[in-house]
Amino acid sequence: MDFAAQFLPKGTTFYTPNLTWPNHNTIAKYAGLGLKHYAYYDASTKSANISTMLRDLKAANDGDIVCLHVCAHNPTGCDLSNSEWDQVLETVKAKKLIPFMDMAYQGFTSGNVDKDAYALRLFANSGVPVMLA
Repeated sequence: MDFAAQFLPKGTTFYTPNLTWPNHNTIAKYAGLGLKHYAYYDASTKSANISTMLRDLKAANDGDIVCLHVCAHNPTGCDLSNSEWDQVLETVKAKKLIPFMDMAYQGFTSGNVDKDAYALRLFANSGVPVMLA
């Protein structure tokens, strides 16, 4: 995030899911990035809500950074399906967002590291520049 704050235009905002690992927000703040959240978890269904997520990402400014939990979403454990990842990629491309892909728990969701890498491979193969942590 220090790299992003140094080399991206002033005013770049870092979007984190609501909910997320708390350190994402703290690190972005101390790096000097703007911080906003996008809807992710729907407590009533105990699942990710792709429609509200996409709505919020479409409202971001072109060139903003979006933190995406590749698998084993922390802290909810609710992951996107492959078809939902396809929709996220299209939104990222349309808005020229910079994906900051958090992949701390590869293999924890499905037990299969290849399966859990779907989103990262999708983005990497699309030609979209990706930050990976």
